[in-house]
Amino acid sequence: EMMKDYDLRAAKAASRITGKIIDIINDKVVVDIGQKTEGILNIQELYDWDGSLKYNVGDSITVICKNINLHEGYITVSKKQIDLQDGWLKVKRAYEKKQCLPGRIVGLLEDNKGFKVDMGIEMFLPMSQADLKKIKSPKKMVGKEFTFKITRLNSREKNGVVSRRVILEEEKENKVKELFNSLKVGDIVKGKVTSLTDYGAFVDIGGMDGLIHKDNISYARVNHPKEKLRKGDEVEARVLEMDPAHKRISLGIKQRTPDPWIDIDKKYP
Repeated sequence: EMMKDYDLRAAKAASRITGKIIDIINDKVVVDIGQKTEGILNIQELYDWDGSLKYNVGDSITVICKNINLHEGYITVSKKQIDLQDGWLKVKRAYEKKQCLPGRIVGLLEDNKGFKVDMGIEMFLPMSQADLKKIKSPKKMVGKEFTFKITRLNSREKNGVVSRRVILEEEKENKVKELFNSLKVGDIVKGKVTSLTDYGAFVDIGGMDGLIHKDNISYARVNHPKEKLRKGDEVEARVLEMDPAHKRISLGIKQRTPDPWIDIDKKYP
C-alpha cells in the first residue's frame, strides 16, 4: 500500500510539485519532490542574470515534471518552464489591462540597438525607448530595475516589446502641469543648471527646464553664461514669465535683488 502511494506514476507529467533542494552535484540539482526517487534539475535553470545561483541546498522550490523514466527510476524536473508560464500570464494580463510592470535589464544586444529585459519572460527594450535622452553608456544600464510599459506582444514566440520612455514622458507631462498650476510670476524657485548656451542657462526646476537669459544673470555685463555659472550649479531664481501653451518658463537671478540703478542719485548725490 505504501509503495503504491509513492509510485512514480503519482507524479504526473506537467504537474507542479513543491520540493526541497537536497544536493547540488556538478551541473545537476537534486530535489526531494516527495516521490520514491528525487527530481533532477539542470543547474543552468537556477542561475540569475549575473551568473549567481538563486537557490541553495535546503531551499524550497516549485518545479514541474518534464519526464518520468519508470525504467531508470528518475524524474526530470524544470523550474524554468514554470517561470516562463507564470511570466507570460503576468505580462499578458498587464498588456490587456494596460498596466505597467517592473523588470530588470539583464543584457545588451550585440548590435547595441536595445536591451534584454527580464519580466518573467524575456522582453525587448529598444535603445530609443530606454530613456528620454540618448544613453551614453548602455552597459551601465545592465542590472538595473525599472518600470516598463508593454507596447507589443507576440503570442506565438511568447515575447514582446517594452518602453520606459513612454512612462517617463507621462511623468514629465504631469510634473509640468503641476509646476504651472503651483507657480506664478514673481515666485522664487530653486534649481540645478543642466546646460549652458551662448544666450543663457537652462535650469531644472523639478520637472522641466526654465531659461535664464544671460541678461538676467547679473546686473553687471555678462558676455557668456559660463562666466557666472557652471553645469551642475544650484541656483535660486525669480519667475519672470510663464507660457503654459509652449511649456516655457523664463527665470532671472539678478531679479532676486533690487536694481542697483534705482535711486542711484540718492545713494550717490
